[in-house]
Amino acid sequence: MKRQQFFVVHTITPKAGLIGMTAAFLAGVKIRVHTFTGQVWVTRRGAASWVLKNIDRFFALLTTHAYADSASQREFLIIKKIISRKKIKTMAHGSISGVDLKRFKPDRINREKIRKAFAVEEDSVVILFLGRMNVDKGVKDLISAFVRMETQTAHLFLVGPDECGIKKQIPLMAGSSQLRIHIVDYTFEPETYMAAADIFCLPSYREGFGSVIIEAAACGLPSVASRIYGLTDAVVHGVTGFFFPPGDIESLHNAIVALVKDPQLRVCMGKAARNRAWDLFDQKRLTRSMVQEYLMLTQI
Repeated sequence: MKRQQFFVVHTITPKAGLIGMTAAFLAGVKIRVHTFTGQVWVTRRGAASWVLKNIDRFFALLTTHAYADSASQREFLIIKKIISRKKIKTMAHGSISGVDLKRFKPDRINREKIRKAFAVEEDSVVILFLGRMNVDKGVKDLISAFVRMETQTAHLFLVGPDECGIKKQIPLMAGSSQLRIHIVDYTFEPETYMAAADIFCLPSYREGFGSVIIEAAACGLPSVASRIYGLTDAVVHGVTGFFFPPGDIESLHNAIVALVKDPQLRVCMGKAARNRAWDLFDQKRLTRSMVQEYLMLTQI
């Protein structure tokens, strides 16, 4: 940084923020920017929470400007006294990168291809989780809620890296329902699984925004999501999907069942979700906002 004499250093993610903002400060970089995308310490307790929280406070002090990828996360950080209100803002309507609307869209060909590959009938309802499979993402809660469903035509797709050994636990957790649970490792084509699905579900305990929800929305999927900061910016309750209290498996189950049993409601919410993604989260809109921000910063 000293050798290249950068005018702006912009970091994203906690580790990059700690290392990058410290280095930029010591190198005398004039404009030091960090984007907050979610807080690990939210689900931690005791000393671990205290240490991680104060690491965020430390590199927040070193920034000259900061962003949160959702308005609700910004308020959370201010309330928790991680950063001052005057120092942090949200780009456009939120998210880290917006949605590529040419890539994420309803796709009949991919829908048929994926369903055929997993022997899922067209009239079956597919519930999709896509992301890192770990405890913080609420994957076990989702499996528990799915197993309670009476219908035998619904299928659950879990797509993403298995970070908590969920695949080995499925037989014990799901019993006979395991035949309708399909686990897929990390994919470079999440849009194909979104095209094959009918409902998107993110029962997470912590999120900065939940970009995957607006990607699913662009594909015409209604969402069921935990009511936590970050996700409250990605879903409009009763319009583009349903919220439930985080960790409340019964409420999660009821929200999913409401959509499984009502095809017309799924279509209506899916259309509303897609329209909202187009209106507020087009990738081009966020890119313009970021470019304008850089121009403003470099004119100081």
